[in-house]
Amino acid sequence: MKNTEPLMPEMLNNDDRFDEEWLVVMSNGSEYVLSKNQARLLLHEIAAGNRGIIAFETFVISIPYIVEFYQAMKFPKGTRELPARANEQLYRLKKGGEK
Repeated sequence: MKNTEPLMPEMLNNDDRFDEEWLVVMSNGSEYVLSKNQARLLLHEIAAGNRGIIAFETFVISIPYIVEFYQAMKFPKGTRELPARANEQLYRLKKGGEK
């Protein structure tokens, strides 16, 4: 029997009226606050079975060392500002290793 339900449907709800703050706790005790978009990217990579790293402008999350990953807060857009790091874009390399 095949399961056709989406992975964690409540986490994948795309409601643009709300912002979310997600928390990632690593095995060494460090914590990272992520925005909704960053969390969706990380969740997608985990669900796809990737076991590498996700690199943002000033920090890197190594998927195998994640101990906890959860939504810490959900709030209406514009009522609270996320930390600057929580809004960084994914760091992508161009062909040939150039940024």
